[in-house]
Amino acid sequence: MTTLRLATSATTTDLLVLGLVRGADGPSVAVGPGITDAQATAVTAAARSVGATGKVDEVLRLPGEPYDLPALMLAGLGDEAGADAPAALHRAAGAALRTAAATDVTVALPTGDDPDRVAAVAQGALIGAYRIVGRPAADPPVAAPEQVTLLVG
Repeated sequence: MTTLRLATSATTTDLLVLGLVRGADGPSVAVGPGITDAQATAVTAAARSVGATGKVDEVLRLPGEPYDLPALMLAGLGDEAGADAPAALHRAAGAALRTAAATDVTVALPTGDDPDRVAAVAQGALIGAYRIVGRPAADPPVAAPEQVTLLVG
């Protein structure tokens, strides 16, 4: 079973989930809690170098060591205009957690202190972390995270 908690600052984690926004000049990391502007700039450059777009449902995993961060997962938030909408945040959190092969996941999507955005990320993360047990699958299932921490403003 996955445990969900809210925090205002990052703690030790296996995987940090960040949002990737699709912009006119290419994708960029949505700066939220847990990442500095300098780290966001460096991760944005790395994402662009591997062909990331920031489109909805895109999920990309990167090593965090070069940026002094844990392993990274970038989740596409779509176009800049709607990237901070609750529906976009919900979908990105779900897409990331479906493929997050980590025990402890921290989600740092741009929620600010808006309760609707926080609720959308929480719901998306929990739905994405849910695994059906006992059903045969075409691919081996990814283990569900034990703990998901949402960083909020």
